[in-house]
Amino acid sequence: MINVMNYRWLLLSGLGLLLMGEIFKIKPELGQKNQSIRTEENLENGKAKPAGLDQSFLLFTREEVLKDGLAGTKKKMVAEEISPKKVRSASQERVRTVVIEIVPEMMKYDTDTFTVKTGEKIMLELDNLDGMQHNLLILKPGSLEKVGAAADAMLRDPRASEKHYVPEIPEVLFATEMLGPGELYTLNFTVPDTPGDYPFVCTFPGHWRMMNGIMRVVTGN
Repeated sequence: MINVMNYRWLLLSGLGLLLMGEIFKIKPELGQKNQSIRTEENLENGKAKPAGLDQSFLLFTREEVLKDGLAGTKKKMVAEEISPKKVRSASQERVRTVVIEIVPEMMKYDTDTFTVKTGEKIMLELDNLDGMQHNLLILKPGSLEKVGAAADAMLRDPRASEKHYVPEIPEVLFATEMLGPGELYTLNFTVPDTPGDYPFVCTFPGHWRMMNGIMRVVTGN
């Protein structure tokens, strides 16, 4: 009797162990499948997320934070752009371009007056469309006659052409080189701080009486 009971107990215990083994065998497989599915999702999204951890809430929250942060940055940039101080600074750094052409066969510039502001940065482009040589000098107010006489006197200077027919006197503020036909020259300068009429002139021998004009300097803002 005892042997029969022991045999039945052993048989039932063996069956129980077999059933438990099947259960444990199935569950790890299910867990691995779920893990592999989440890993593939992570790879598709390009993000390394722990398997089985749902981060949708965290991602949503991070996107909102980034959105708010960028909006705040944008507002700050706009505020800096419209700041009057920034506008004034940008205006002072701006370079203004002035183009003057020499009229072919007319012994004259295409403009006789242009206006600039005190302290303004100017890039003056002189375009020689004529068949002769020309230059352009900017002079101190009221000095046209004196500089013209000095230009005429340079005919006796053997090095006048090397100097581009620019008199070496303090009345000459800015000057281009002597340009041949079809040449273009860029002259960069800062407008004087004193308002007034500043003559500009060509000092090639005999030209200054016809080829001249006025750079009118007015007070800047």
